Amino acid sequence: MVKKERLKRIIWILLSAVFLVGCYDDGAIMLEEETLEDNSFFYDESEPVTMELIQFVIDEKNSDKRISTDDWQNFWGLIFRQVNYNCLRLRDVFHMLGRSNRRIKLTIDPDNKAFDDENTLAVWREDEIVLKDKYVMRYSEVIIHELIHQLQSIQFGASYMDKNSMRNVEFEAYLVMDICNAENYFKQGTLPPYNALFYLYGVDPASDSNMDYVYFLYRIYNRTIGKEEFKSEVNRFAEKFESYQNASYSSYANPALIFVLWSYWWF
Repeated sequence: MVKKERLKRIIWILLSAVFLVGCYDDGAIMLEEETLEDNSFFYDESEPVTMELIQFVIDEKNSDKRISTDDWQNFWGLIFRQVNYNCLRLRDVFHMLGRSNRRIKLTIDPDNKAFDDENTLAVWREDEIVLKDKYVMRYSEVIIHELIHQLQSIQFGASYMDKNSMRNVEFEAYLVMDICNAENYFKQGTLPPYNALFYLYGVDPASDSNMDYVYFLYRIYNRTIGKEEFKSEVNRFAEKFESYQNASYSSYANPALIFVLWSYWWF
């Protein structure tokens, strides 16, 4: 689920993914006023995603007929650029969705019948992404977030999407996106600014948890975190997920999608 107040965050991330800067001052987080030395072996690039694969995963034919040809053409270009130029690691999401041989349609619900509150922009249902309006298609990361929910369900079934652990499910989906966004910065030898990370939305910029989360992402990038510790850290961050404090949390949740998506990262 993606809410309206996240649009500014999404716009910033889309821009920052294209226009990466070389360093940041105190307010934008530098580590001991130096750029990071990139010792990562995060060198293997995901295979490019073809337009044919994107159009297989997202089923235009069975989607809402109120979406025009022009809407679709703009949408395909946005998704293609996002996964092939802005956040390359997101390609893995599309490859796994393609291998599932399942398709997902886009529908529009301007009357908000599918939404819990008026700020919700999009919600996932089995093989369907429900949008508040066509304009939501302009925000590729909103769609990709819901596609990650589709992948969670495909891989692990309805029980994985249990409302009793919905905060964990949402955090895992945003963590996939934050891992991909942070990679862009780490590759440049810099740290991602806090407002480029979905998890940190709504967190006090002065909070120690900001750098704690960035360091967590950096350890993932450098493959210096084991599987059990990663699981523990995911649940720790999920418990404190500011944007979903009203959603149920489980301390026993397992970030199984990430372990399947990137199975070779963990020692």
